[in-house]
Amino acid sequence: MSIYCNIFSPLQHKTSKTGDMILLDSKEGEIGVLEGHMSLIVELKAGKVKILSNKTIIEEIDIKEALAYIKSDKVDILEVL
Repeated sequence: MSIYCNIFSPLQHKTSKTGDMILLDSKEGEIGVLEGHMSLIVELKAGKVKILSNKTIIEEIDIKEALAYIKSDKVDILEVL
């Protein structure tokens, strides 16, 4: 099982990666997103988005405050100014 993650800033497309799990730091707490997750829109605080594969972090991306749109097969993250 895998989930796709896109991260955009207002000026550029930062990254697109696939992993088994995406870890997000929301304003309400940490969210672990797996394939099949229910649809959700959440505010993220500045920090790191972690992409995991086989329980190992394969990439950490620094983000500013952002909005995350979670669907069952992908997470789209848009940083806000």
